Amino acid sequence: MNIDLMNMSLLGDRDDEEWRKAFPILFDIAFGTLRWKLGLSIEDSEDIAQISLKEVINSNFKFEDKSFADLKRFTRVVAYNRGVDFLRSVNAEKNGSGGVLSLYEKIGENNITRLDLVASKLDYFDFYELFDYVTAINDCEDEALNNKEKNFIHSFYIFGDCQREIAKKNKLPNEKSIGVTISRSLVKLEKCLNSKGFKNPYKNEEF
Repeated sequence: MNIDLMNMSLLGDRDDEEWRKAFPILFDIAFGTLRWKLGLSIEDSEDIAQISLKEVINSNFKFEDKSFADLKRFTRVVAYNRGVDFLRSVNAEKNGSGGVLSLYEKIGENNITRLDLVASKLDYFDFYELFDYVTAINDCEDEALNNKEKNFIHSFYIFGDCQREIAKKNKLPNEKSIGVTISRSLVKLEKCLNSKGFKNPYKNEEF
C-alpha cells in the first residue's frame, strides 16, 4: 500500500474506510514500540497498542495539517507514553504503593510530568519529535552507561522512584551514593546526546 495516498482529511473526519487502511500500519508501529522498545509481552503490547490507537483516533491531532509520517510519529509517542504508564502501574502494584504513577499526572512546582520535562527544556522540540528523542536517549543509555547506571536512571525517570526506593530495590545499605551515580550518568548521557545533535533535558536537575 502506498501510504503517500492516505487521505489525511478523511482520517481526520474519522472515515471508516480510510481508517481500515491506516489502522494495520499504525497498529504495527504501536506494537513494535511497546514490544521492542519497552520490552512488554506480546499480549500486553497488543492490548496497549489497541488502547493507543483508540487514543490516536479520538485525539486532537491536526490531521488536515499533517502528513501520514507525522501521524506515525504521533502514534509512536502515544504508544510509548501508554507503555511507560503501564510499566509504572505494574511497578506501583508490586511495591504495594496503593497508587498508580502516570506520565500524564502533573508533578513538581512547574506542574509537568517527567516525560514532559524532556520536551519543555528544548525550545525546538515538539510533541511529534518525542519518539525520536526518546530513541536517542535509549541508544545513549546502551552506549554510555553500565548496567547499574542504566538501572538507576530507569528507576528514577521511568518508574519515578525516589533514592530511598532505588536503594531498597537494589539492596543497598544507604542511598547516599545514588544521587552521585545518577548525576555522573547524566553527564555521560549529555555527552552522548550532544554527539547525536540533542541536548540533555535533565541537566541541572537536583537529586
